[in-house]
Amino acid sequence: MTINTLKLYIEPASLPLTYQLADYVKNIENPEIYSIIVFQRLKLNISGIDNGRTVFIDNVNNGLELKLDKISKFIISKSLTRLEIHTNIYRESDILLPLMKRIAPHFSLEKIQLHLYDDGVGTLLQRSYIKTLDEAKLNNFIDQRKNQLHTHLLDQDSTSGYEWTLVDNYIWHHLVDVKYYFIKPNVTLKSNQKFFREMTSCVVDMHFDIEKQLLNNFSGAWNNLFNIPLNFFTQLKKLSTDNGATLFLTSYYNDKDNIMAHHMSLLEKISQLREEKKLPTSDKILFKGHPENKELNDEISSYLGKNITIIPDDIPLEYLSASNLLPKKICGTFSSAMFSMPGKDIKFILMNGNKNTPYNRKLLNISTEYNCFTLNQVIYLDEENHSRYKRNKE
Repeated sequence: MTINTLKLYIEPASLPLTYQLADYVKNIENPEIYSIIVFQRLKLNISGIDNGRTVFIDNVNNGLELKLDKISKFIISKSLTRLEIHTNIYRESDILLPLMKRIAPHFSLEKIQLHLYDDGVGTLLQRSYIKTLDEAKLNNFIDQRKNQLHTHLLDQDSTSGYEWTLVDNYIWHHLVDVKYYFIKPNVTLKSNQKFFREMTSCVVDMHFDIEKQLLNNFSGAWNNLFNIPLNFFTQLKKLSTDNGATLFLTSYYNDKDNIMAHHMSLLEKISQLREEKKLPTSDKILFKGHPENKELNDEISSYLGKNITIIPDDIPLEYLSASNLLPKKICGTFSSAMFSMPGKDIKFILMNGNKNTPYNRKLLNISTEYNCFTLNQVIYLDEENHSRYKRNKE
């Protein structure tokens, strides 16, 4: 079988996947385009897509190496005119690099176009760090790395590893045709560094205002893909137009040793906020818990109130934002979604520790740089709650 263009979407995170699916839907009726969509967590309505040119593969993180093997062998076996690879920047080292290493010795780099997407705050922090590096040393490093990466990709007999650095996430434009999709800031960001100037023509502003063309011409396929139940859609529509409604978010707390301490502090803070009337009545709260915290989300939702509306794990927040199904008011723990939702009205941000906590300082720096929220919108979780919880545990 001859395939003119193959689009591979291989994405574990919902933020970039939503953007990628918008690209997929816009090309869904093109008979010359075939697609492979490898995803995580979301519950896509595969039965709603019946064009004979799409392969869906669930749970990308499970058996990733085997999936990369099968996909690369399929690509190599076909006479492709063009290959597009859509994936996120943060996971390049374990998705894009090993995939390209498998393909490049057998497939012309000139036929490949990469589409690399922000995956929330992680990549914002990466670029913030790169801006602090000495420019001369950075330029010399880039010159070395792009040559080393090119050699590594094309050397079919190479068994040596390639020690990935975060700078390598942003050197692909020296090797292949690439577009970087960066979360669009609320202010114009400028950098005099050669590193950023050289990629300017490759950067696309990433936002979640879905184009009118998509909504007008492809709304059926777009909505069918997520297949939101009618009663839930109706409830979301009601909350989205209610000036008193608020979206409450929680994010993933990745410090496993202190996750329960953080959780207990969050519950206590929610109770305090309810007493202080800083939260609306529960019937006006839309709750989205982080899918990685699913074991704790039930308790958080119970503290928010018995009449709240809960967004299921398998419905991406970004899809709801793109479809204008979210309230304008947002609050909760610090979340990357706050950087990518247009027209938001942030009521408060809950952050662990205090303003001097090193990680908080990094987050506050990028929030200032992107004009996302101000310091007076931040509420810190009481560190004493952590120490008290630890004492009780001991």
